[in-house]
Amino acid sequence: MENRPAEDAKREYAECMIRMVNDLGFPLAPGMKILDFGCGDGSLVTTLRGMGYDAYGVDIIDCPALDAEHYARIGFDPYRFPYADDTFDFVHSSSVFEHVQNTEECLKEIHRVLKPGGATVHSLPSRYRLLEAHMFVPLGGLIQSPFWLWLWAFLGVKNGFQKGLSGREVYRRNLGYCRSALNYYSYRDLKKIILSVFGNVKAVGKEYINNMPGGAARLGRKLRIPGYSRLVFLFREWELFMKKEG
Repeated sequence: MENRPAEDAKREYAECMIRMVNDLGFPLAPGMKILDFGCGDGSLVTTLRGMGYDAYGVDIIDCPALDAEHYARIGFDPYRFPYADDTFDFVHSSSVFEHVQNTEECLKEIHRVLKPGGATVHSLPSRYRLLEAHMFVPLGGLIQSPFWLWLWAFLGVKNGFQKGLSGREVYRRNLGYCRSALNYYSYRDLKKIILSVFGNVKAVGKEYINNMPGGAARLGRKLRIPGYSRLVFLFREWELFMKKEG
């Protein structure tokens, strides 16, 4: 029973994501083959399989929760998803692309494993987010200079994994994290890379607000403020939708 709230939240996310993709003109029907890129603990894959989808996960770390049939590690020499061309109907990721260091290679692999006519959706925090989503440093997706990171560490800003650490240690960890594990693009630059691979990209606005969980989307549904979805996209979260030409 202890895992029930987490399972319910993952089920809600999956159902909302499916509705959003349906509203984008790509019906996700049970039985379709789905890849969760950067699947982490595998919980979304498990949830989607329980909903009748043929779901798989791929990541750079081990995932003990998924068996070998439904999980594979990404190869690095060369960089490659261990799946054949034209395998999946749909590829999804959430809070992954802000960590990817080889963005063009990664997008090419997603494009390769998608079936012709397949689609892909990616959610990632905006670089202009007021609080960077991982370190909680104000404007940390945009400003990552040593002085900026030191200032907020000195003022006591920490994430949930840094409680009890000194300001000096928080600074050292955040600096290393920025240099090795964060890669925030401007939307203009990221869009340019996506278009070079897919030839198309949609910055999702109203479909995100109308369907997804989370406080920002729920507030948008409640208030119906003109231009609100654009503000969410600019300053909180990017939802990007691409299709592989058939």
